[in-house]
Amino acid sequence: MEAFILKSTAILLVLYVFYKILLESTSIHKFKRVYLFLSLILPFAIPFITFTTYVEIEPIIENFATQQQQIIYAEPTQIIETFNLWPVILWTVYGLGVLFFGIKFFGNLFRLIQNMNKNPKRRNRQFTYILLNDSMLPHTFFNFIFLNKKEFESDKIPQEVLLHEQTHATQMHSLDIIFVELLQILFWFNPLFYFIKKSIKLNHEFLADEAVLQAGTILSKYQTILLAFSSNGETPSLANSINFSSIKKRFTVMKTKTSKKAILLRSLLLLPLVSILIFGFSSKETIQKQIEKSISSTEKIQDINIKIIEDSKIQLNGKSTNLAALSTEINKLNTHLTNEQKQKYLYANVEITKDSQKDLAEKISEILYASNIRMWNISNLENEKNEGFKHIPFKSPTSGKSIAEAEIIYRERLEEIDKYKKSISQNSENNPWSIELGETTERDSVTRKIISNKEKTDQQKSHTRFVFNTSKKTNTGLKKAKYSENSNLKGLLPPLKPGLDLTARNVDIVVFEDGTYTVNGVFSTKQNFVKTVNKFHQDISADVRNKIINIHLESKKYIPDAEVKFIYNSLKDYGFYRMVTPNQEIILAKGNTPMESTIGMFPMVNPEETIKELTKKGAEFYSGPHRITPDEALELVKKFRETPIEVNENDPLKPIVILGGC
Repeated sequence: MEAFILKSTAILLVLYVFYKILLESTSIHKFKRVYLFLSLILPFAIPFITFTTYVEIEPIIENFATQQQQIIYAEPTQIIETFNLWPVILWTVYGLGVLFFGIKFFGNLFRLIQNMNKNPKRRNRQFTYILLNDSMLPHTFFNFIFLNKKEFESDKIPQEVLLHEQTHATQMHSLDIIFVELLQILFWFNPLFYFIKKSIKLNHEFLADEAVLQAGTILSKYQTILLAFSSNGETPSLANSINFSSIKKRFTVMKTKTSKKAILLRSLLLLPLVSILIFGFSSKETIQKQIEKSISSTEKIQDINIKIIEDSKIQLNGKSTNLAALSTEINKLNTHLTNEQKQKYLYANVEITKDSQKDLAEKISEILYASNIRMWNISNLENEKNEGFKHIPFKSPTSGKSIAEAEIIYRERLEEIDKYKKSISQNSENNPWSIELGETTERDSVTRKIISNKEKTDQQKSHTRFVFNTSKKTNTGLKKAKYSENSNLKGLLPPLKPGLDLTARNVDIVVFEDGTYTVNGVFSTKQNFVKTVNKFHQDISADVRNKIINIHLESKKYIPDAEVKFIYNSLKDYGFYRMVTPNQEIILAKGNTPMESTIGMFPMVNPEETIKELTKKGAEFYSGPHRITPDEALELVKKFRETPIEVNENDPLKPIVILGGC
């Protein structure tokens, strides 16, 4: 508030000084009236003008390797509240001043209205003459002209005086006075408003004098009349009176004729003056803005979309090529990436249109690997169409991203994989598959929890083996038994290689929404899924894997039954003992198979309404293994009205809806 008052006062002072020096003595009275009015507006408008400067700063990219959260502990300090009396005193004084000048203003207004009501009136066109019994000089308030009754009725008031007062009424000079009076109430402590009001009233007299002279009145005669009315009679402060002071200055201005050149020159001086005031007294704001680097198309990570049109025709990002030139064309893309960055950030999408192209897709996979691309997806459009799935094109999460943005995506994926690996492979007493060969503990045959810590002899440790548990009380599938040459358990296990470790082993598979996987942290697609799994546990045969391998399936979201079936069918030849998903356990030796959906096919009375109702329940929608939005699901059933809708309501709060069946 203090800064605003100081700025407005300084602006008002500069404008007033400019008026007194260069404008007041000129004959451009109408221009001066506008100038004085704006002089009351600009001091309050300019401080609110804000010039914003944007300072560009380099974006800060946090280094994940060194990023640390810093916590600063501040010592508690005792806060002592003190009461400042000065603001109360100042606001009290200000309020009393506003009250005093407000009462004075409304008192003057009340007296004028009282004179209008209690004295006789005479109407003359748009003017109303108020005839006063008191001896008072002529004065005007809006279109009311106050005259002495005796002098008016005896025609002693000259027509020049009446024309002078009528000019005040016609040009609405009272509006200027009311406006400055109200400002004077609010800023009673600022003396500049008193001087401004005086200059405004004086300019009103200039305007009225000019109108009288332009009507044909002789200058000398009019000056004589003004001198005759130059007594010190009292007039209301809100009215314009003919007997305003500075008669000498009015006489001087009457004779002045300002040249057009002088008017133009003084008017032009206003432009730099106002510019200086705006620049000097407006507000400045500096905003820091991060530079949004315009990454050119060569700096962004480009898509690698490969489509096999015919058995030998290939398209790379929509441009025709062939198998021999594919490696060269791929290496022309993303040249701003190092080999290591390509391995981390690049994804490729390969689409085949029929099964006979699988061999060609495998060759393309080898080219991708040689081009430092470690992640790719192969889609069989024919299979998707036959199974009734809506084809959702694979979209690389790093497509169109900068290196910094791709690094963030890469690290988020690593964190996600690491979280899953930790959650499913922790060694604890509640994890029955964390048993080490020859451990010095015994576990409950049902719960698999540690029940005692007993030291075993070296001979006992050497004969500890895993065998099938035939007890009906447990479905964990494995338990420890003492195995010896004469044991009746002999023959249950195939001949063992010397030193072979038959500890229970895991294959941890994370299922992602886009239909890709990680197998023990290694990225995989459906097309190379079996090949990826076969990289692990090759030191043992499929028969042994059927006894000790546990497949763990995890996902952030629901794993569709179709995914479980796919993984189950893909790994039967590889060999495993059991497969564990978030909602089922499949033991291969017992002949278990993946369970079907709990509800089955939803009645297809009105597929659109069915989707809408399921959306209201908060359902998650899938087209095959791909997660889709409710809007996409609605579009799918509109386009393919015979699309089967499978609903799994194991979780009644969030049903799982699969379009196209399992």
